[in-house]
Amino acid sequence: MVTTYHNILDTLLVEIIGESGRSVDQIRRMYDRFRVEEPNRTPDICCVLSDEKPQSDEVLGHPRDNYGRDGNNFVVQSGSNYLVTDPDWQEFAMNRSPGWEPFKTVYMIEFELRRRLLENRQALIHASGVQFEGQTILFPAWRSAGKTNTLLSLLFAGGDYLSDDRLWVDEDGSVQGYPTPVNVGTEQLESFTELETPEEKLDEKVENFVDAKIDPSRSFFDKVASYLASQYIDSERTFQDLHSMVPGAKYVDKASVDAVVLLRAAPKQARVNVEQIPTSQVVRALRTIHHYEWNEQLEEYAMATDSLFPAADRTEVFESIRTEEAQVQRQFLQSTPTLIARIPRTRIWEADGIRTQITDAFSDLPTEVEPGQETHMTT
Repeated sequence: MVTTYHNILDTLLVEIIGESGRSVDQIRRMYDRFRVEEPNRTPDICCVLSDEKPQSDEVLGHPRDNYGRDGNNFVVQSGSNYLVTDPDWQEFAMNRSPGWEPFKTVYMIEFELRRRLLENRQALIHASGVQFEGQTILFPAWRSAGKTNTLLSLLFAGGDYLSDDRLWVDEDGSVQGYPTPVNVGTEQLESFTELETPEEKLDEKVENFVDAKIDPSRSFFDKVASYLASQYIDSERTFQDLHSMVPGAKYVDKASVDAVVLLRAAPKQARVNVEQIPTSQVVRALRTIHHYEWNEQLEEYAMATDSLFPAADRTEVFESIRTEEAQVQRQFLQSTPTLIARIPRTRIWEADGIRTQITDAFSDLPTEVEPGQETHMTT
């Protein structure tokens, strides 16, 4: 049995137990930069890969998709996949079937990380972060708005990175980096030729897959269809570290923030447009982004836990975290220029010139803004 330890931001020690499988492999990959060989204390969270199926005494929901109570354990059931933990989410011993979506476990792991970092008045922000042309810029955004492509555009132009997906901001205007790997998809491969897989390597991948997975008696069409389904329809992610994707880029652990730029996809727009917006608009946007990306699922987990275990207090703790994080975010934004970047929704950024437009737009952002002033920049 393989056991690894990950000391996340010197705050949360996570133990991951399991030989192999999508669940443990992806969570290990997620926290690889925080791995330690010999921890000096008892782990805070334990993630265990288990094939033992829970048998719930009570359930909320559909027979195959529900929340359940199995003795003293809280169960999340999704088809043949499941998660099991204690009702107080204190021991965090999670048994997960091999097909369980790993990020649903990450929600629970980082719920505890969020709670602990709030003791130091640090709050989660769903954003990428970069140092470019002497400025530290954060890019909060909804999923698929262009966080990763914006980050990669600036890194390939000479920038350094804090994170691709989420960061931790302080009330004094500083930010803590979070070097989790990037989920690389076809959008990135098409937009950044530097990342493209060599043709011979792709051919080898196809050949190996067909040999290992496909019945040789089947037609070529069936083989190709199965391969494409496994690579692009299956939900498994391809994680890569930014330092391996962009070798010249360095990781920035902590920094003072010079600007926060809200990213928005603009399907009818032909060029990148950046302009200043009121802080209150970014505050509202962050609240919506956090509900969609992080809090919606956790709130449902919390309410289901408390319903099945009346003595539990997950909803109360969740509401406290959500309220305190919003307070820290608002305070953080008070001293930071806030802007919005509207980005054309196009798939291939390099061919359509978006990479160059992004680099030009963020080369000279305002870092000191008078209250109520509106600065317009178009490139």
